[in-house]
Amino acid sequence: MNMLLSKFSNTKLLPILVCMLVTVSCGDDDPTVKQAPDSPIKPVKNTVPDKVQSASKTSSKTSDDNQTAKEQTRRHDKTTQDKAAYYADKKTEADSSPFNVKVDRIYLEGACHKGNIPSTRRNASGVKAVMEGSVVYTGDDLLYDAKMQGAAYLRFGAKRFEEASAQAEPSGRTKAGSKFLRRVRGADPWFKGQQRLFHWESHYFDEVFCETKPDEAVAYVELDVKGVRTGHVSYPIKMISINWDEVLGMSVRQQVAITGKIGGETITEPADAHYSKLNRILVTRLTGQTAWIARTLVIQNNDLDKGPAAIFPAETASNQWKVSVTGIEQAKEFGGYANSGEDQFLAIVNLKITYIGDEAGSLSQLSTRLETSPGRWQRPLAKAMGQLDTTGELESGVSIKGKLVFPKQRFERPFRLEIRPPDGEVMYIDVLSYDIGPTRQ
Repeated sequence: MNMLLSKFSNTKLLPILVCMLVTVSCGDDDPTVKQAPDSPIKPVKNTVPDKVQSASKTSSKTSDDNQTAKEQTRRHDKTTQDKAAYYADKKTEADSSPFNVKVDRIYLEGACHKGNIPSTRRNASGVKAVMEGSVVYTGDDLLYDAKMQGAAYLRFGAKRFEEASAQAEPSGRTKAGSKFLRRVRGADPWFKGQQRLFHWESHYFDEVFCETKPDEAVAYVELDVKGVRTGHVSYPIKMISINWDEVLGMSVRQQVAITGKIGGETITEPADAHYSKLNRILVTRLTGQTAWIARTLVIQNNDLDKGPAAIFPAETASNQWKVSVTGIEQAKEFGGYANSGEDQFLAIVNLKITYIGDEAGSLSQLSTRLETSPGRWQRPLAKAMGQLDTTGELESGVSIKGKLVFPKQRFERPFRLEIRPPDGEVMYIDVLSYDIGPTRQ
């Protein structure tokens, strides 16, 4: 036997030979059953065709991929559901926090993309939310540090949230950021009943969101504070809606207050607000002057609510002429003329002009302009054929109807039509329509 083992010691048959010689069988539960010494032990061949194996592996991989996709979907649904619940909880907590917040102003700031050729135009900043006001601490602790945090978010449907976190407190040469104008610190702690002014701003939303209309836009402010007794705590303190229509232009029909320097004069007075777009607002002062001013000069007595669009026909009159705008629309082409750029459009104003003077009158000297952005006025396009015919004379009581065509950009929403009839009296008609705006939504 030793000779036999020596002969097969370097072969793969040694384990088999050992099993054949011992009294206990290899791999058999019954020790009385022995392997026949001369029975060859052959490996079992794979009888499954290669194609079947490949299909089985593919099926298994597909099943795993589907399972992974389902898990990712469940995680996404859970995240979005948690996000909605998260902000709902924060709203409840903010209502009971030891801080009273007064918002003087909240608005949007930034720029949307523009340019004739999308593939070559430069990136724009996008849009961010800005909020300013004051906070009164009503708790019983002594706070020696306070940082403003939070986020602005856009909600699309029930589950989709796009967030832009609050910018951190500025440091060094950086001016942008969320901060208290009087910093909370150990040498100047924040005690009960004390008021502190603040400036809060989010990071920018990508410029693509200029083309959208979210179901909800909200700014959420949170304070991260350190107190002598309470230690390090975070408090939700404010959740307030943002008017996303202000990206393009929004009607405002309420009274505001103006405070600050205008034309070298420091003023504090009430004013009537008419329109707003990003960080500009159109107001009429006590002097009767109507002008676009910076939002930083305006204090909102209440939330700046979205006002109604212009109601057509909208009319105005001078001593000799009565003008009626019967509608405004947006188009890419009119009268054989079309702007070449993808972001260039036409604003078409439908007019009716009636002569109410005593003697025959002529519109040959009629002058019109359309305000497509704050302080930006456009004249009718001469190349567009078939517009209002201003030749000839009109008898008293006679009217003419027609269209005037003006150029506009994708992210412009016209505010006012300026009309200067031959008698020289300048008139303005509100023409804002929420139907005018980006076409890719």
